[in-house]
Amino acid sequence: MSWLEKIKNKKSFDKGSWEAEQRKKLEASLKKEKTRLEKDFTTRHGAEALKNTGESYASTYEYNPSLKDKFLDKLPIIGGHRGYNRARDYASRVHRDPKEKLKFSRHMQTSVDHWSQFHDKMSVGNGGVKGQSQRSIVERGTEDPRYFTNSSRSFQRGNEGGITSLKNDYMTGSSLGHRAITLEKDFKSSPRGGVTNRTTRSVDKYNIATTNEGKKGPFGLINWGRTGKVTSNVKADGGYKINPMVDMNRVQKQYENQDFEALNIMDYSGNAK
Repeated sequence: MSWLEKIKNKKSFDKGSWEAEQRKKLEASLKKEKTRLEKDFTTRHGAEALKNTGESYASTYEYNPSLKDKFLDKLPIIGGHRGYNRARDYASRVHRDPKEKLKFSRHMQTSVDHWSQFHDKMSVGNGGVKGQSQRSIVERGTEDPRYFTNSSRSFQRGNEGGITSLKNDYMTGSSLGHRAITLEKDFKSSPRGGVTNRTTRSVDKYNIATTNEGKKGPFGLINWGRTGKVTSNVKADGGYKINPMVDMNRVQKQYENQDFEALNIMDYSGNAK
């Protein structure tokens, strides 16, 4: 059979059937994910917490400490851990709301606008060669750009080629607001494993939850300097202290113009109006 006959006999592509099949697969995948998300949430917070999540929880959140709580909150190390746990719990109950996480998955699996870039720079000086590299990726939901992911990794190499510092930035957005995570490693003071510091900030239109992991203590049993807090995001005269909705066009432009200077994702939406 000639190639022309093969083409004639080949079934034509049915775009409508293919799209219907893809939608069916997506719905099946999201159904499984819904079960997993709800299970993870109830494991972390209890079944009763499912009745009050996301914006509902954020709008009614209050911390009213007893005299005992106030005393414990002021103790060194212990107070920091308590604040850290409160802030992490708040961020989880708001930004890990199963319903909102499912919307995020739907948008990111349906259609996204993708942008990425890679920078690599070598410099000579101080008796050696140093290198700087950065990879940046931005993905936004085509139908609703409030749903997005943004990741950036930057690292520096010393004279001998080994990595001296590493910085990972990650940010996600939804209709509730955004979460920004920065992880830094310094290999100068600890060449084998690096000294790690992780900071997380979760922002919605009601509150700001910030946590800092601190540094590992002896034998890695406790984190020294671990802190956290939940503060109001509402200005006294109205508006937000930090805009929960991030302008990703501005973020992308910062990446394009930064000339290898490390950006602070905690400042991305600091120009709230």
